[in-house]
Parts: sequence; structure tokens; C-alpha cells
Amino acid sequence: MYAPYLAWAIHQHNEEVIMGNTNQTLKINLKGFIVANGVTDLNTDPFVKTVDTMYKFNLVDPKIFKQY
Repeated sequence: MYAPYLAWAIHQHNEEVIMGNTNQTLKINLKGFIVANGVTDLNTDPFVKTVDTMYKFNLVDPKIFKQY
């Protein structure tokens, strides 16, 4: 879960540098990122603990978690 957040933060930083909305001048070269062993969907991965972890971090709606 941390890789997507870090990639998004770098992307946002680069956008601010390009737009001149920050005092920073360093643009970080980010070509992409990989999420290994990510959950595809609840039908394909029905017994993963990732959903429990995501729920505990408030990333999954309680209604969806109860359905799971």
C-alpha cells in the first residue's frame, strides 16, 4: 500500500514543480512503480488478509467489508 502512495506523492510534487507552485526546483524522475502481490478482486482472491489491513486503515468502506 505504501508504493502507490509514495508514487502519488512524487507525482504531485513533480506537478507542483512544473506549475511553479512550490519553492522546490528538483523534479524527481519517476517512470512507474510496481505493486507485487496486490489484490485483484474479492472473487479471484477471496482469502487474502489485504482487505482486513485496508479496512483497518479506513481504506475500505464498512459496508463493503461486511459483504466481504
